[in-house]
Parts: sequence; C-alpha cells; structure tokens
Amino acid sequence: MPRRAKKWFLVRPDSEAVERLTSDGIVKSPVLAHLLAARGLSDAAAIRTFLEPKLTDLHSPLLLPGIETACSAIEQSIARGDRICVHGDYDVDGLTGTSTLILALRQLGARVGFHIPHRRREGYGLTVASIENHVRDGQNLVITVDCGITAIDAARRARELGLALIITDHHEMRAELPDALALVHPGLPGSKYPFAGISGAMVAFKLAWALGMRSCGSEKVTPEWTKILLQGLGLAALGAVADHVPLIDENRALVRCGLAHLDRHATPGIKALMEVSLTLNDGQLKSEDVAFQLAPRLNAAGRLECARFCVDLFTEPEEPKAKRIAQVLDEYNRKRRQIELEQTTQAKEMARAGGQDSPLVLILGKAGWHPGLVGIVASRMVDEFHCPAYTIAIPPWDDESADEKLASGSARSAGGFPVQHALLQCADLLVSHGGHRAAAGFKVLPENIPELSLRLQAIASDYFKGTPPRAALCLDAEAPIDALTVEQVRQIDKLEPFGETNRSPIFLATDLKMVGDPKVVGATGTTVQLRVTQGGKVFQAVGFQLADRLEELKSGGGSLSLAFNPKVETFNGITSVKLHIRDFQPRARPEVESITPTEAVGLS
Repeated sequence: MPRRAKKWFLVRPDSEAVERLTSDGIVKSPVLAHLLAARGLSDAAAIRTFLEPKLTDLHSPLLLPGIETACSAIEQSIARGDRICVHGDYDVDGLTGTSTLILALRQLGARVGFHIPHRRREGYGLTVASIENHVRDGQNLVITVDCGITAIDAARRARELGLALIITDHHEMRAELPDALALVHPGLPGSKYPFAGISGAMVAFKLAWALGMRSCGSEKVTPEWTKILLQGLGLAALGAVADHVPLIDENRALVRCGLAHLDRHATPGIKALMEVSLTLNDGQLKSEDVAFQLAPRLNAAGRLECARFCVDLFTEPEEPKAKRIAQVLDEYNRKRRQIELEQTTQAKEMARAGGQDSPLVLILGKAGWHPGLVGIVASRMVDEFHCPAYTIAIPPWDDESADEKLASGSARSAGGFPVQHALLQCADLLVSHGGHRAAAGFKVLPENIPELSLRLQAIASDYFKGTPPRAALCLDAEAPIDALTVEQVRQIDKLEPFGETNRSPIFLATDLKMVGDPKVVGATGTTVQLRVTQGGKVFQAVGFQLADRLEELKSGGGSLSLAFNPKVETFNGITSVKLHIRDFQPRARPEVESITPTEAVGLS
C-alpha cells in the first residue's frame, strides 16, 4: 500500500486586505501581513491581541467552578497536619501540573507527596486500586491532576473509606460525575468559566494561583509566591503545548508568556532538561522546541519506565541531582526512539500487507509491542496513511508485566473521525477506555480484538460514507526561495506560539532544481537531506520521516516543488535560512488548488 499523496491547497487572502494591513501601519512586514490575512485576521484590535498576548489575558482562577471549595478544603487539611497526595497523570500535561501543585503546597507548609501511576502496571487515571493504596499509605487527602473526572467507582470507594478527594481535570466528562469533595473543571455543567479549552496543567496552575492569592490575602502576591507562580506558568506552558490544546484565548497568552519566563524563572530541573535537549537559535524557546525536544524526553520516562522521574526533576531544588535526572531522561528518550522505529516499521509492513490501497481505518496489533509506545505508532500511521489508526500492544511483553492478560491500545484521529466515541460504541468489548475525539486509549482482552476490528471498520465506513479521508496540506503563501532572507523569516516568529489551531506557516516554492543527489541521514535513517536552487541561490533542505520516499524524490529528474517551513538556523557561526520539508511533488509545476481563508479553517 503506497503512501497516499496529499492534496495541496494554497490560501489566497484578499489582496486589498493585505495591502490595508501594511498601509494602515498595523504591521510593517508584507510577509506578516499576508500570513495574518491568510488566517482571516484583519481587525486591528484582534491582530494586536494576537501578536502581543499578555499575562493580563489570563482569566481569573476564581472563575473556575469548584476552586473555592477546593482551596478551603486544602487549607483545612494543611492546618490539621494531614498527609496530602497529588495524584497526576503520566503524560506531560499531568506531570507539569502535578509539579506546579507540589511547589505551591510546599510553599504553604503542607505534608505533601505525589503519585504518578506506572503506565503498564497501573494504567491511566484514578482507579479503585489506587484509592485503596492511598488509604493504605496513610493519606488523608488526594488531589488529582489531569485525571479523575470519569472515575465514578474510584470516587465512590474514596467516600466509603473516608478519604477526602479533590478532582482537577479538563477531559471530557460523562453524564454522571464523581462524588468528590470538590470538582475543579472548566467545563462543568453550569460553569461560567470563559474558556473550556485549557489543559490539565493549566487547571492545576489556576488552583495554585488561587491558593497563593488566598495565602497573601490579595490578588497581588508576595515575591516568594510570584517566583512559584512564574515557574508554574512555564510548566503549564509545557503541558499545554505537549497536550495539543487549541492555542487561542488564554492558551495563547499562557504559552507565549510561559515560554518567555521559563528560562529566567526555571527550576533547576527545567534548566537541566533544556541543557541536555536544546541548542536554541537566537536564544528563544519556541513551541516546536517543546513539542519535538522537551516533551519527548518527558514522555519517554512514562512510556518506558516511570514518569515520577519527571516530577522529581521539576521539583528538585538541588542542581547536581536535577542534572543527573535530566541525563537519565535523555537516555530513556534514546531508547524510546529505537523501539519506536522498530514498532513503526512493523506497523507499516502490516498495514501494507493488508492490501488496502485506501483504508478507512487501521486496526493493527502485535504481540510483544511495547504498550507505552503504541500511541506514537498510531500517530505515525496517521501521518503515513491519513486515516484513523488504532494500534494495540498484545501480551506477552518481554518485561516484568509478562503475565498481564490485557492488550493495551491507543488511537489517533484523521479526517475528523471521533476515535473515543467509536470506542464508546464498542464498550461491551473493552475492559476500559478514555480520551477524546482526537486521541484515546483502551484496554481489551486479546480474544476480543477481531470483533473490535470488525466493529471499528463498520463505524468508520458509516462515518466516511465509504470514501477514505485524504490528507490535505494547507499552504499559507507562495514564495520564491531566492527572495527569503533571515530578516523576513524572523518576522514569522511574531505569530508564535504555533500548535493546535495556529499552524506553523507553510510556504510553497515551485520550479526548483536539486543540486546533487539527496541522501538519507540521522541515527534512525528516516531523514532526507538535500540541496535545492532557484535563481542561482542554493538552500539546504531537510525532510524528517521522508526517507522512504527517496526514489519518488528523485523521479522528477531534478525538478521539484516544495511545501516547507522556513527556519533560521545558526551553524559554525553562520546564520542562514534552512527549508524544513513538509511535503513535495517531483515536478516543476505542482498540482495545487486555491482556497479562501474561510475555507482554510476546516483544513488547519
């Protein structure tokens, strides 16, 4: 089954709108004006808010439903000398939120510890078993981070055992809500919170913020609390980027301001992680640095071993210990990349062996796959075949969990397919499931996998009406590469942070010529490196995860059209523009369809 070609769409904004932005002095750069108009932004006030988000754009934490009750309960628990446990999720969103809350509770003098479930041994979220373990360990109050809003049975067991429970979460909830001391969630029924799209780490940060305000008796907090909250702001920014929340409303202010403050107010652990992960261009931390460098190292611990190392890292006050933990996480990430490559290669072979040219959905499972990496494999399948993917690790596994009886699965969406809703329709076949429209996880008995596959195929067929989804690539502007300068590309950074709902601008360049032959580079052999020329100027270009299309790249006789992100990079003291390839067509004049900014919204 060959990789399905993407369909290219070029956004053509109204030329008068572009001219008006520059002539009225709203923006000075024609490139920036074009990109703003391509995103449908033309109002001066909206553009200023978009380009210059501020901390004052963050909504008051006191607007969150349940937060006053939660704060009161925490204060009373601290006054009694209770043992408090922060129970967080094992992904980056949960880990950063857990760390923020621990820093705040320590400032209040709480007897606080934390628990991050082991992905394979304990599974996701708050469970009846975890509640019983907390009671056995002598905990008096448990505060969840990024989980718990669907933990009906666990909350009921906590009530039976007399364990106080506060749930902070942002995930989709069910009709029945857990019976807890307090529920802190932006989307609760009757909520007046202005924006429901915040991450779990942001909810935890808002709780820490509210605790700080109450401790100081004012919206203006002390220098000690200011330091903690700025550290929490940076951690919440990491969580938001890693969790792919929409970068609109207060999320945009959170990520822009949080990343800006992250280095200056970093904990020793954040500094150590950045040292082993990053070589920053222009010294500025960007959302892509988080998404492709920091977040994978944090996720690797949870996927391969135990994510509690990450909380240890973020809350460790001593620099030498923090550096040692960061090095351990870096080693986990190297191991993760190797295993991921092996499983992804196997999954691609299985998909192609199925003989379907255009699958509606992929359901792939293999004995021995690492259960902590099936989510990444599912994402790779979506990138490769652009259809929803359900990938399943089937026991036995070559580790201490070899006696596990349940298969562990993960799902990623494409074409708008609601992967969690599809699992809900198969709930009778599953042991557990959770997630949202774009991503989900589940547990299933191996013997139920064939029937699950048939059901999901039928659901996908009904959803797509028998027509497979096709990858769409939205291009923001056509630009001759010989006119791209370092100064022009740096103007694009004003649109940061990039992520969900605010894509990194993709440019189109046509009639290029390759200089020499492209070559495969990198430790995993998945990256293509080449040189292209136009108007006598030669540019370096790199294509990640494109090595398997090497022969296609050569098939145009040297002619090429590129869809790319321009990047400013410095190497050996020389700063230049490098092209990061998103897709290509091996021809001088590509097949591309023009669309309006309004039509582009559905493709972003």
